[in-house]
Amino acid sequence: MKIKFILPGFKNMNSREFKSLMFRYWFPSLTIPMLSALTPENYEISFTDEVFEKNDFNEQVDLVAISGMTAQINRGYQIADIYRSKNVKVVIGGVHASALPLEATKHADAVMIGEGEYTWKVMLEDFERGGLKKFYKADSFSDLKCITRPDRSIFDNKIRPKHGTVNSVQATRGCPFNCDFCSVTKFFGNSFRLRDIDDLMDEIMSLNLEEEVCFVDDNIYGNVLFAKELFKRLSEVNIRWSGQGSIILADDDELLDLCAKSGCSGLLIGIESINEDNLIDINKKTNHVYKYKEAIKKIQSKGIKILGSFILGLDNDTPDIFEKTLKFVEDTELQLPAFNILTPYPGTKIAKRLIDENRIFSFDWSDYTATKAVYVPKNMSVDELSEGYRWLYNNIHYNIGKINNYGY
Repeated sequence: MKIKFILPGFKNMNSREFKSLMFRYWFPSLTIPMLSALTPENYEISFTDEVFEKNDFNEQVDLVAISGMTAQINRGYQIADIYRSKNVKVVIGGVHASALPLEATKHADAVMIGEGEYTWKVMLEDFERGGLKKFYKADSFSDLKCITRPDRSIFDNKIRPKHGTVNSVQATRGCPFNCDFCSVTKFFGNSFRLRDIDDLMDEIMSLNLEEEVCFVDDNIYGNVLFAKELFKRLSEVNIRWSGQGSIILADDDELLDLCAKSGCSGLLIGIESINEDNLIDINKKTNHVYKYKEAIKKIQSKGIKILGSFILGLDNDTPDIFEKTLKFVEDTELQLPAFNILTPYPGTKIAKRLIDENRIFSFDWSDYTATKAVYVPKNMSVDELSEGYRWLYNNIHYNIGKINNYGY
């Protein structure tokens, strides 16, 4: 039997808006390599990532597995419908499908809800018996101490050269902060689950370390004691790595020093807003505007580039937020700014609030790219938000070259 894994493409992939998403493809997701590793040897496996290649619908397969972000899911549904019209069974999973499983089941024979480590083989057994259930959801979160290593061979001789690196690694899952705009806590839980560091280091050392290692964790130093031990171990080997984390890295001198010495080249850090009231409204408890300038200077002085991510269009933003944000970027000498329009992703608190307030005017998931307004802002018009977003990107020319080197 043959399984085909598919990551759907985006709408308007040649547009400027799509190019602003490309930093997400600097390294590939671990979802499909993980499921591939969990697939029994009696299955033949193929893989298509539509961002880089066209899908061959004529390939003979028995089961299609689709995963993708919200902005990809409409294309995912289209792909699923085509295969089901050919009597090929389809399973859909991922964050979006987990948030809206009833929607996903209209296009799939089975929907995987949440993490797949405990349910993937169960689903395959049901498939082999011809008795797929509509939904598969594990009774508990996966134990990262026993996690299966991803099958990175699926990238060989295919999309591998098009990624900056395929050295995606995960050390932790979960987040206790539960920011209103984020779906991490709902999908991965409200506490940090940790890998065994010996096993993690063994996996890292098995990689091609001429390429940079990318930690896909939402906050690589969310558990400080774990992170300090990990950074000490990483400092013993000669690697370069990047990942995601919080601005509070600057509050712990030991942690920051260890991070820099361990080979960290850059971090995606959520600045979110330069308006303190916005940070309070979105429950971003770790951030404080008055600390930003010193924190950014401190982290970047260690040779760690900050890809600072901003959310535009929050309720306390007025039309002057764009000029103020640009000035902030210039004043702090933030090396890699990334601007996003507030996007009410399904399952988030902010989506529920905007739905309750009847402010969302588009549920076309293809528009949920963080580059397009799909709701009515509180203190500016939709046009002012869209034009201000474009104006910001048009006025950071001194940074564009650096950003392009990091996957934009």
